[in-house]
Amino acid sequence: MKNLLKTLYIKYGIPTILVLITTATILLLTKSFLKIPVLIPADYNEGWNAFHATRAFNRSLYPEPNALISNNYPPLSFYIVGSLGLLLGDDIIAGRIISSASLLIVGLNIALVVNWFSRAIITSLFSGLLFVAYMAAYHPGYVGMNDPQLLGHALMLTGLVVFLFLGQEKLPLLITMLLTVAGGLTKHNLITLPLAITIWLFVYKRRSFYIWIASSTIVLVSCFLVFYLIYGSNFFIAIFASAREYNLDIIPGKLTNWLTPSLILVAACITFITIPHRNHYTNLIVLYVLFSGVWGIFIMGGEGVDSNAIFDLIIGLTIISGLAVDEVSALVDQQTLTRSSVKTMSMLILLLPVLLVIPQTLKDVRDLPSNLKNQEALVAQDIAFIKAQPGRAMCEELALCYWAGKSFEVDFFMTGQKIRKGVISEDNLSRLIKSHYFSVVQFYPGIQRLPEQLNQEILGYYEDKKASKSGLMLLLPKSKSNLSQ
Repeated sequence: MKNLLKTLYIKYGIPTILVLITTATILLLTKSFLKIPVLIPADYNEGWNAFHATRAFNRSLYPEPNALISNNYPPLSFYIVGSLGLLLGDDIIAGRIISSASLLIVGLNIALVVNWFSRAIITSLFSGLLFVAYMAAYHPGYVGMNDPQLLGHALMLTGLVVFLFLGQEKLPLLITMLLTVAGGLTKHNLITLPLAITIWLFVYKRRSFYIWIASSTIVLVSCFLVFYLIYGSNFFIAIFASAREYNLDIIPGKLTNWLTPSLILVAACITFITIPHRNHYTNLIVLYVLFSGVWGIFIMGGEGVDSNAIFDLIIGLTIISGLAVDEVSALVDQQTLTRSSVKTMSMLILLLPVLLVIPQTLKDVRDLPSNLKNQEALVAQDIAFIKAQPGRAMCEELALCYWAGKSFEVDFFMTGQKIRKGVISEDNLSRLIKSHYFSVVQFYPGIQRLPEQLNQEILGYYEDKKASKSGLMLLLPKSKSNLSQ
């Protein structure tokens, strides 16, 4: 019996793991992808990105620094999402589709990178699926959300694939450079992979390094010149001098919450690094992980920075974990263990964090269609109420104003940051609140995006005349008699 079980484990262990991870990935993606067409805000960023995608084709993307709306993202994603949005009629849905496709492209690129190193199709497939499943399990807010982060990663990782598969001669290197620049023009926190490539080229391929530096400089300077001509100096202020509070005290909590599920990947990375390697290209991935870890921890201190700060780190760790599976199994003494059995056990260990969330995911997927239908109906009432009010609206949940056909009036988060950093005065918004400039205000009183004084003024000059069944606070201007009370 013991020999039979051992035989079954050796023969069917890896296929079983592949079935497990494929099933888990499909299940987790189902939970996220069901939300794509539904008009329920997933995050503050969704409406924010949608408004800027709309502005990309008819108004300046980068307002004056003292404006109540802000844009601290590079422009490329807004034109990509906005173009699809013109076809679909909804920039939020367009952004969700692009983000979802980008996640799958990143997973595919991870599989290709691992396969380039290992020439092992099974390990490559496992690695790509592991990343997608891990993201859907522990960072579901970014899966199928209208946000450019994953699009930027998709462009960057495609550049890495070109770099490895086509080599580092002139044309392939130029293609890699253009893809990484495009990634940076999509999301400007994506600097670690280009930095790793730069250092690696300097150490191992000096001639290609000079081509890389020269071409990158020419393209970046050209892009910045074009942006200056289109957007003026506001672009540079928004991207490089955006008002944002920084607090070292919040880093430990974020690091603990976001990195704990990745500890197995970290352990696999450490194991891989301890094994001697003759392939200099592995040092490129190690540099990528190292820079991503340092940079991710640093930017965690920014107010409003979310778990996307460590996505580069997760990508790098997933690649190295896939390589570690093959490296560790290759070291096995075949007289005591088979390589197949060690590979099976290694993949199962890496998969454990994903498997832990599957029971709850099964329940969520079962209940999700009816829950989404009910929630969408409630949100639709709020959207209709905002739309019915003549004049301007101020929404903290920007997607509601977007779907209601209202204009982008106030960026709660960035306005709050500007006030706290002394870039603008509270009076800029206070005057509008006190004069009932907005005919309706959607507000979250428990979230301190704005300074407390402004929150109190909103509640003092506006009143809750409609009980929102979706849990929002919808406020209308108080009458003069109520103001005097």
